[in-house]
Amino acid sequence: MFVSGGNGSVLDVSAAGVAEIGTWLSELVSVLEPDAVPLPDAPALWREFNQIAHIASGAALLLTRRVDESRAWARAGHRTAEDHLAFESGGSVGDARAQLKAAQQLRNAAAT
Repeated sequence: MFVSGGNGSVLDVSAAGVAEIGTWLSELVSVLEPDAVPLPDAPALWREFNQIAHIASGAALLLTRRVDESRAWARAGHRTAEDHLAFESGGSVGDARAQLKAAQQLRNAAAT
């Protein structure tokens, strides 16, 4: 799915498009040498990477409910969406349950 970005760009909002960004980011991190970063630049660079982490976490949270609704978890052999999310993320079922609840609350809040 392609959408217009805020600056007039066209964004590929698909698994393949996001995977491409992930590959690019992985390559960037693979060549990052923390000790080569000048100390005055380290705080700003850290803030940018931290911001990227928050943005990615937010997108994952927004999509959690859709993963549940897709029932991909059942086709993958998991008993519940929470089991599937925990398996895919490497986290706990409790964390996945909380994430799913938060995603549902976001949807309910947006509807009001």
